[in-house]
Amino acid sequence: MRDRVLAAAAALTAVLVLAGSGVTSAGWTDATSIPGTSMSSGRLDLRVDGQDAVASYAPLDLPRLVPGQTAATVLTVGNQGNVALGWTATTSGTNAGNGLLAALRLLVTDATSTDGTSCGGTALPGSAATAGGTLVGTARTLAAGASEQVCVQVGLPAGAASALAGSASDLTIQVQATTGSWSDTADVGGVNLAAVPLTPPTVTCSGVLGVNLTMTWTEVPGAKEYRVFNALGTLIGTVPAGGLLQATVGALVGVTVKTVFGSEWVSAGAGC
Repeated sequence: MRDRVLAAAAALTAVLVLAGSGVTSAGWTDATSIPGTSMSSGRLDLRVDGQDAVASYAPLDLPRLVPGQTAATVLTVGNQGNVALGWTATTSGTNAGNGLLAALRLLVTDATSTDGTSCGGTALPGSAATAGGTLVGTARTLAAGASEQVCVQVGLPAGAASALAGSASDLTIQVQATTGSWSDTADVGGVNLAAVPLTPPTVTCSGVLGVNLTMTWTEVPGAKEYRVFNALGTLIGTVPAGGLLQATVGALVGVTVKTVFGSEWVSAGAGC
């Protein structure tokens, strides 16, 4: 029995000596990997009609713009990044101040289709009616990979002054996107707008002066109607634009044709 105790004591001593001999490491380490984990940065990517920028946008061109005329188009604002964004929009152009740019009237709605002249639907919150500044001031949110369509209408009000006749401007719509401190833009530029010049019509007379005189004239772009006067300045007839451009008068010494651009009458000069 004593031998077994001594043997056990010797074995315990050997274990303690081994543990204290420095053969084993003072600190044990181990590692493992967790599959399926990765890290990546976000990406902000704003597009309009699938592009970063549109250099020349023809659907809104109005090269023969007259008062009351409008053009409209549907734009698709898309988020092709992998983070959500908020977008707003502004407009800029030439002939600012009291020129054509300042006279333009804009409309942005939630309509997803248009006949090319006007936008239906409801105006977007925070949208402006004039050019040369904010167009959509209330940020609209787009999730990653999402897009939305908006309708943009541009034109000249019916009461535009005749001083705008013959003026021109370009128009750029800039859409801005932000996510935190990140930003991105997409421009729709190259929109060409030009108000028609107020050119007097060419008057042609036939018949016998003072007996039975027939007067015809060339159409004037932007004219609402035509007024025919005698030599004393007395109105003797009104002809609507697009109607029969002919007036038969008698016992006159002369006549004058006037046209209207907006709300102002402009003399076309002497007639017959």
